[in-house]
Amino acid sequence: MIGLKRGTLKLLPYDKHWEKEYLSEAARLESNLENNILRIAHIGSTSIPGIRSKPVIDIAMEVADLSQTRKLLEKLGYEYLGDRRSDGDHFFAKGPDENRTHYMHVSTIENSRFDKYVRFRDSLRNNKDLAQKYDQLKSDLMNKYKQDRERYTAAKSNFINEVIRS
Repeated sequence: MIGLKRGTLKLLPYDKHWEKEYLSEAARLESNLENNILRIAHIGSTSIPGIRSKPVIDIAMEVADLSQTRKLLEKLGYEYLGDRRSDGDHFFAKGPDENRTHYMHVSTIENSRFDKYVRFRDSLRNNKDLAQKYDQLKSDLMNKYKQDRERYTAAKSNFINEVIRS
């Protein structure tokens, strides 16, 4: 199962079908984005076996032309939500507010956002103890910020940034 109401918090046990959902969506994107994709990767907790995750597929994509990509993603049902932190991470969501199914993080080759997403994912995939620490942190934060998705997300940043820097 994938999908979550916008702004809500819910963690589910890892589901091997999440990888299949990513592969299906990646193939759809690659066939529709007219060679604009430089790199694409499954990121976020749905890409890390053994940890809980919100049931939304996170995808990182590095592109040659952001404006062209934006138009094509919107035609594919993605809603552009802006450069969330003004750091080159252009954010898109797929699905209605009642059932967001995919989050897309789009950057250009000029910044290192894509590499940071993949570095974090690979660090957790390769270190089970680190992955379990992240899983526990998310569980604790979900209990603390049950109805505040923004604060939940912000509270994970220190952990994420420490992993990326190491």
